[in-house]
Amino acid sequence: MAGLTVGFGLTGAMNIVVATVPEDRTASVSGLVFVVKSIGGALGAQLGAVLLAQSTAPAAETPAWAGFQSAFLLAAGVSLAAVLLSIALPARLPRAATAIGEPA
Repeated sequence: MAGLTVGFGLTGAMNIVVATVPEDRTASVSGLVFVVKSIGGALGAQLGAVLLAQSTAPAAETPAWAGFQSAFLLAAGVSLAAVLLSIALPARLPRAATAIGEPA
């Protein structure tokens, strides 16, 4: 399920990048999108690990269900915020001009 979500989200993000940046900057900005996605994924995984580690009792081998619940609720909150932000974006963004004075 996560792979499907990332696939749809990344496709939408790349479509916005291609539609809004000048043609000569598309490659560098799309690379930046992938870097930000990787950093976000790493931070999300570490935050989930922290929530699970905090819910693990010293003598227990596995985290308590409350840790899983906290991690899933945090992920759901971040996902909901991302959906609301994506809905708030304009449906069609004009392509930026490639040079000063050149029409978009």
